[in-house]
Amino acid sequence: MSDESYSLPDDAQFEHQLIEDAKRGDAEAGKLILKSITQRIDNRNYDSPLFPYLAESLWEYLDGMRLDRALNVEAVNPGGAPAYDRIAIAAVDILLRDYAGYNRQAALTWIVDNIECSIDTARRSRRECDSRHNKNADKPLMERLDKEMLLHLSRDYRQKVAEVLPHT
Repeated sequence: MSDESYSLPDDAQFEHQLIEDAKRGDAEAGKLILKSITQRIDNRNYDSPLFPYLAESLWEYLDGMRLDRALNVEAVNPGGAPAYDRIAIAAVDILLRDYAGYNRQAALTWIVDNIECSIDTARRSRRECDSRHNKNADKPLMERLDKEMLLHLSRDYRQKVAEVLPHT
């Protein structure tokens, strides 16, 4: 059902900003995106950058992520999103993928569920610290470190991630 009194600007720049805000953990922006998409579907207007964003979010859900997280509508505490240690998150990501056998999406899901950061924070950590996911890196980054060093760098998450690593 369409809400005639509810209208969003039909501006691609505004929609791109909403997407960025939602990916940073702004649940209100995520909800605004869903309202805008619903209105566009009601009006049969499919020309918007919101649709590829929605498709990406739905794929994340189908890959096992909770729906509220995949759609970036998860409630964040009122004080705002906490700051996360990206080095520690990247270390956990590499340990999960390289030593625990997790695939890329499973590692992201584990991080979001256990560290409770946004998927965007986890992805950003991966891009910044793992040359396999950073097209600008001209040499190996954290992935070159051994398991013990990665465990050390995982800091507060060390015990949690160690529980899923195979014991050899």
